[in-house]
Amino acid sequence: MSYNQPGNQFNKFDNGNNRPYIKPSAFFPLLFAAMLAIGVLLGYSINPGSGSSDFDPNDKLNSIISLIRKEYVDKVDSEDLTDKAIKGMLADLDPHSVYLSPKLVKEANEELAGQFGGVGIQFIIFEDTLAITHLVKNGPAAKKGLQPFDRILMVGKKKFTGKNVTTDQVFDALRGEVGTAVNLKIYRPSTHETFEAKVIRGVIPVPSVDCALMLSQKTGMIRISQFGENTFADFLDEARRLKDAGMKK
Repeated sequence: MSYNQPGNQFNKFDNGNNRPYIKPSAFFPLLFAAMLAIGVLLGYSINPGSGSSDFDPNDKLNSIISLIRKEYVDKVDSEDLTDKAIKGMLADLDPHSVYLSPKLVKEANEELAGQFGGVGIQFIIFEDTLAITHLVKNGPAAKKGLQPFDRILMVGKKKFTGKNVTTDQVFDALRGEVGTAVNLKIYRPSTHETFEAKVIRGVIPVPSVDCALMLSQKTGMIRISQFGENTFADFLDEARRLKDAGMKK
């Protein structure tokens, strides 16, 4: 075959080196596609999706709550979800393993300490009315002139009348930091008058000993209603007093 005649053999070899010759227009797109595929696979192996990258297998609880907070259709209370999750975990343990929220811990510590910040009243919820039954002697409410049988209609801007009032709601409203003020709207049945009283919360003692008396000339009785930091000291004080009164047993 003459080299002066165009033919397919001339395009198949590279200048007599016996190597196939591929046109650049076909080689570079294949190389680009291969590099792109490798880049995509490498990127996926490093970060396999934005949704799963937030999940930490070593901290599943916080990871799930974070996912719910970001992706759930409605707004959720993260603290409430955490509390419920912790209670669910402890439910499978023994009955003595319980979770106390910060609020319950504060209340428990106040009871153990034998005092809390409040207005110094005892009350009952009778039907739809919050009624004062007793006042702590020289307590904040007593100093403001409140009396037994007074009705508390409002604490601050919140109404405390109606069948939905609970004891916990009353405690939450009346207790607080010592020195803070609480505005009460009072109805006094004896005079049919309604008035407001601004009460400054004070330190309210919680006595452990309900009563201490002589049942006979030689027998004394001391009734303890609860245990706290001051229970032992309160008991000894009453025991000494009854012993001076003639208690032998």
